[in-house]
Amino acid sequence: MICILAIDGRDTGYPGDPNVCAGTMFIKLWLWVRLTRNLDKGRGFVNGALGQVVEILCSDDVGVNAFVVLLSSGSRVVVHPIRMGRKTFLPCCYGYATTIRRAQGSSISLGGLYFDHCYPPDCGYGYVGASRFRSSDGIYLYGRIRRSDWIPVGQTKETWELRRSAASISSR
Repeated sequence: MICILAIDGRDTGYPGDPNVCAGTMFIKLWLWVRLTRNLDKGRGFVNGALGQVVEILCSDDVGVNAFVVLLSSGSRVVVHPIRMGRKTFLPCCYGYATTIRRAQGSSISLGGLYFDHCYPPDCGYGYVGASRFRSSDGIYLYGRIRRSDWIPVGQTKETWELRRSAASISSR
């Protein structure tokens, strides 16, 4: 886990959502956050919504515990601690990265896809991740990209490898 020191030198912060392993949240202006609970669907406070902190409303000796987020949809929501069982936490996490599954249904303007060579994804995930972006101009690809990352959904790696182009067959 990475520990970030607050500007005043204290390494205190407010607990983030334990369901997504958010850890300790250090809330500052213009920080990107991703909401992790469906608390007010009518106003846009839904799981997966992205936004920036635009106003700090309340803080205590632990850290910031109430703030306004300007969502990418244009609406503003107030984020404050919620209590579930014995735990009190902020219903959000840092919004600088996400998984392909969590990005389903979203339209991303700019971002990167990282292809991890240690834990390769299932076949076709390159296409699924790329399809989240509005245009190819906003996609940056990192890591080792494999041919199987782009296999169409519903086909297996074995059948795809049998259908090779004439150029690849002649280069054996």
